[in-house]
Amino acid sequence: RMAGTFRTMMPETASAYGLSDLRGYDALGPVRYYKWWEHGGIGQLPKDWYGYLLQLRNPEHPAWGLLNFGYVVSAVNQPAPNSEKFELVSRGEDATIYQAKQVRPRAWIVGVAEKYETVEQVLDRVAKMDFDPDKVVLLDRQIEDGVNRELAREEKNEIQTLTHEFRRTRVPWTYVELVDQRRPEVKSILVSQGGGWLVLADSYFPGWTATIIEENGKETAAPIWPAYGVMRAVPMPWTDKPVIVEMRYRPRSWKVGSRVSVGAWGLFAIMGLGGLVMRGLGLRGGG
Repeated sequence: RMAGTFRTMMPETASAYGLSDLRGYDALGPVRYYKWWEHGGIGQLPKDWYGYLLQLRNPEHPAWGLLNFGYVVSAVNQPAPNSEKFELVSRGEDATIYQAKQVRPRAWIVGVAEKYETVEQVLDRVAKMDFDPDKVVLLDRQIEDGVNRELAREEKNEIQTLTHEFRRTRVPWTYVELVDQRRPEVKSILVSQGGGWLVLADSYFPGWTATIIEENGKETAAPIWPAYGVMRAVPMPWTDKPVIVEMRYRPRSWKVGSRVSVGAWGLFAIMGLGGLVMRGLGLRGGG
């Protein structure tokens, strides 16, 4: 994926150019990313730049590796990132492109979750990077979607028990694989076995839902927790068989819009039918 300023990569880059922008699915600028960018220990975005990202600052910070971006697109007058972590691959009149020498996976499994009350508390911990992201995921309870809030409240103690079981067993062949990249509003992730937490380095944003699909076709809704302040995490029930975790983008605005559209088409149909009836009555009256 690519990370760029709003000067070099405008919103909806994914739709316009087919590039995978770390800001998420056609996101104009999720507020959690702004919190990340403006944090003094991570992005160091000046307060007067809030609302418009003029340049990426401090991309060498190890926390940026969590976001799974492999390229930095910068303005030509922006200082080059650390050559130990990035290398120049293209320099043009409008932008310069650097490639990261090491890229973390897009999705992975961890055995332990630490939960905080606010995103600010999580980002303070992320700024220190005093944890191993392959072992621990940092979550906050500021879940911004009604469905996911309800699912998180219903989360049973078994999840914590299974998480500890996963940490104890540490099965080495657990893996994750993104199996469908053609539709940006759907993410299908193959998990070789369940247990622990599935972390996806995509934007946490209201409207995303998660469903765990077993081999026998059974589907179970699962909550999406905010991970590391900006990403997504899904608690996985224990299973020794492969499962698919399917994430779909279905915000409330889509549901409202579809209902309004159906209502409008129904009204047009009634009006059209009424017009036909009136014309039919007029013709019969004239005869």
